[in-house]
Amino acid sequence: MAARDHHEDTGKRSVMTSDSPGRRAWAPRSGRRDAAGAGRHDHGHARVRRLDRRLRQLRRQEPGARRHDHRLAPLRALPRPLAWIADADDTTFAAVAERASIPVVVDFMTAWSGTCQAVGPLLERLAHDLAGRIKLVRVDVDRSPGLSQRYSILHVPFLLLLDRDRVVSQHADAAPEPELRRWIEESLAS
Repeated sequence: MAARDHHEDTGKRSVMTSDSPGRRAWAPRSGRRDAAGAGRHDHGHARVRRLDRRLRQLRRQEPGARRHDHRLAPLRALPRPLAWIADADDTTFAAVAERASIPVVVDFMTAWSGTCQAVGPLLERLAHDLAGRIKLVRVDVDRSPGLSQRYSILHVPFLLLLDRDRVVSQHADAAPEPELRRWIEESLAS
């Protein structure tokens, strides 16, 4: 049941709706509706869309976007690649690993190996803990056959510790985090 009424004081129309028998509510008629059929009260979704649009403008660095909008601070705090963790392949290895100013732990791995997927987070945690002392470089041997041949990688995971293009130490196969930490710290001390 829906009845129409005209408010004398505001000049706007309302619609009386009946959700259940014996209960009636008056709701203002909404002039605009979005695709889902919601009225003007979209519970903040329009604000999120505006912020998302503004963030896209900032990313494109359009002239119309404000560079320092305080409302975008939570959206700017998106995770970014860390300087001490990087991925490399045959073409980028020299720039990423060999020319690094600090020792580099090179993780030769594959995306399909469960052991490599287990060791990866351990190495990332160690790279965070030893930030500034080591740099972690991940190399997918399937995509980098030249590096696999150069360092004679026969199985994965295989770890190398490089210091300015010189192999300091190597570690084959998976190990628990304390053992990996001990290997890295002993290699750095030598």
